[in-house]
Amino acid sequence: MPETPDIRPETPRPARDSLYRWTMGAIWFLLVTMPLANLWFWIDPASFPGPGISEARQYAPETLGAPQRIAGFLITSLSLATILSAMWHIKHLIQAFEAGLFFAEETVSRTSRAARMLFLYIGVALVSKPMLSVALTLHKGPGARELTLTIGDSGEWVGLLVALVLLFFARALEAARRQSDELAEII
Repeated sequence: MPETPDIRPETPRPARDSLYRWTMGAIWFLLVTMPLANLWFWIDPASFPGPGISEARQYAPETLGAPQRIAGFLITSLSLATILSAMWHIKHLIQAFEAGLFFAEETVSRTSRAARMLFLYIGVALVSKPMLSVALTLHKGPGARELTLTIGDSGEWVGLLVALVLLFFARALEAARRQSDELAEII
């Protein structure tokens, strides 16, 4: 199979360079701070600035014992891991675009992987919210335990929309890559 031609721009544009640097900085910032914020919230929720994890805040996490906090941390880490994985693939996708590798196989693969991670996030979020409500109220006596089911959280709908767009974008990139390979064979 012929190698995908390298279609790099001849001269970099300063606006694109600053957008690239800003985007990479924002992604790296989130990749580092999101896990740390999740850990901080479950270690000391009273000192955590802002609302924290909204699903957990309603259970007064500062009053929970260590087992409930550990369970809460592990459950919220599941959905966080899927988002971080999607961000990791998007970071590599942006790097490939910046390098001019618009039709490379890696570009198609990273786009598809990011979409799959977002689909997985939606599934994990649908399961983790009920798990979180049970884990945070399990220490209460019978009749005071809760099982919360949520459907229609706006974050999941936005995630679904973005995942679908990425999936269709991956298909379009794959078709363009095949056409680029065919063109390279002809030339």
